[in-house]
Amino acid sequence: MDSTDENQLASRLRLNLQQNGFDEHLDSSYGMLFSRDSSALPDVKKTYFIFTRLEECASGPDLQINVKAAKDYLASLSKSKGEHYVLYFVGLVKEVPQELADFLYRHANLELRREIVPVLIEPLTNRWFIAGESYVSLPYDSYKFLVQEFFDLVGSVLYPDFLALPRMEQILLDTCLAPDAERREIIKTKYKESRAVLFSICNLQAMRGEDIGPSFDVRHALAVNYLKQALIDEISPARGSSGFDIGYSAGSKEILYRQLQDQRIGWFKAGAISALAYCRDCKQIVEPVPVKQGVMASNQRVGCPHSEKHKRLLDLVFFMPDELEKFTGSLMKKHP
Repeated sequence: MDSTDENQLASRLRLNLQQNGFDEHLDSSYGMLFSRDSSALPDVKKTYFIFTRLEECASGPDLQINVKAAKDYLASLSKSKGEHYVLYFVGLVKEVPQELADFLYRHANLELRREIVPVLIEPLTNRWFIAGESYVSLPYDSYKFLVQEFFDLVGSVLYPDFLALPRMEQILLDTCLAPDAERREIIKTKYKESRAVLFSICNLQAMRGEDIGPSFDVRHALAVNYLKQALIDEISPARGSSGFDIGYSAGSKEILYRQLQDQRIGWFKAGAISALAYCRDCKQIVEPVPVKQGVMASNQRVGCPHSEKHKRLLDLVFFMPDELEKFTGSLMKKHP
């Protein structure tokens, strides 16, 4: 992956923030400091965005020192003592050590204002790391909102390819290979600390080109498709507490879940993606073929290429053609 040109990145960030109502503090001691007199969080009246280079940031305590210095600097600018604000602190770091990456995901915040969300970028690899819920010590709903706002503000600028985000390859592999009945549990359990980032990625589907059109990108669309199934409970939450509301929500989720499966089969029929599965009758891994769908258009199916009479396939998985070796190996481990 090409490295990030820091000057171009700074220019794109500046333009995006200005288009979203942020004013730049040109006399700031930081490389770039922006503020906006609004926030959707209760009792939070201001939003700040700092973009700076961190020459030395090799550990969690180093990062905390840098973030605390930013907090103290903002306090010196504030006209009212104890002003509540949201701060998106984005630092360019030559290399993010694994210890620091793990710290961002799991280490509890120490003496920092709750609404500070640090983000680190490695210019040479284009990877970026965002602090997890436990770091900022926020309730999940508030933390999810901050991550979503951050994505909305600068997501398209910071990453040309969300598939390169840390842990993403393994998250998607586990999500794709999980049985339908277990897929929605993957994020709730194994990848709980990443759920807000994954949820925000799903909301950026149009930006990444999932919608059919000139910018359609099936690789990213397939990833979002699987993530939506894994996050189905968050994407389609119950709107009320009555039995009717809960029942209606459950029915809607099942419809959406099947529609996402149909979408994958549609791409498969068009030759855009590949598929593998294990046939219990053949006792081997096979490349499925489309079979006659049910009465309803939203009931598309694939089956064993050797016989339509064979029972339903196990571990059906869809992937990009260049991932054949990876998924073949994964299925062979499950069905030696």
